[in-house]
Amino acid sequence: MKRKSIKESQENSRIIPFNSKSFQLHQLHCSLFTPSPEQYLLNTVSITFENVFKDPQFNSKLTSIKAFFKTRDFNSIFSNPELLPIYVVEYIAGRALCYRDTFLKLQDLQLLLQSDNTTILCLGSGNGAELLGISAATVNVNRTGKIHIINQDMSDYGVIPDLTDAIHSHYHEYLNPNNLSSQVLLGDLCDSNNLESLTNHIQNSQLITSCFLLNEIFTLSKTSFAKLISCIVNTIKKGAYFLVIDSAGSFSECTIGESKQNQYMLFNILDSIQSFECLEKHDSVWYRFPKELDYPLPLRNMRFFLRLYRKR
Repeated sequence: MKRKSIKESQENSRIIPFNSKSFQLHQLHCSLFTPSPEQYLLNTVSITFENVFKDPQFNSKLTSIKAFFKTRDFNSIFSNPELLPIYVVEYIAGRALCYRDTFLKLQDLQLLLQSDNTTILCLGSGNGAELLGISAATVNVNRTGKIHIINQDMSDYGVIPDLTDAIHSHYHEYLNPNNLSSQVLLGDLCDSNNLESLTNHIQNSQLITSCFLLNEIFTLSKTSFAKLISCIVNTIKKGAYFLVIDSAGSFSECTIGESKQNQYMLFNILDSIQSFECLEKHDSVWYRFPKELDYPLPLRNMRFFLRLYRKR
């Protein structure tokens, strides 16, 4: 696959200013047309977070978020309550669509959604993308039991209760409080004390997800990364799944020690864990958005690596 140049990557990631007219046109589109499943998901986001789009400082806050990501200063984003709502509407839509697509394409995950009672622990999922994506995928499978999604994060985005209500409302023919529930679990995964309190949730879950999280933790602290992975490996029950989705390319390059010769991709470290059976292994996956989708903000195709492990 041809790698994009730095200039091409910068051009693709540049910020397109948001304006109220685009949101008004999107609202008109929602009211006039019968949406596809993907568009229906986007409509759920735009309606639920309508007030966020009306923030007069929207563009300046989004610029700050992009700048912090460029320097990998993640704490400046996730510890700032003024930036979190902007982060949600910028990233939840595209990622939720990606997660929905992933759950519908991987047979093991489809079967998991069809089982009687399923508990899913989503690490670093406070923005609600996993909750929405998994819920939207559940609509497309034959399910009779209950699904419970635990949304763990270091930051309280304050969106999970409203988003859960919106899912029950928008997908009311399929999902309701009796068959879909959620909860918020707060805690910094770089804090060993929080890992101890996480063990019961890991033990009781049929699936643990880590989406666009492990790279950030490795960047912040290699020790914390090692402790988190060790906690999952030692605690997850036999037969349970561990799904990892994270940035492909240079963002997943990890250096062990001080020498650049000891440079690995993050998934190389995970693949070496003997306790995990690797069911799905994709070093570079593209999720390309259908061209007809309508959303107040640009939707950019996503490239990521994917691993689905099962505890031996």
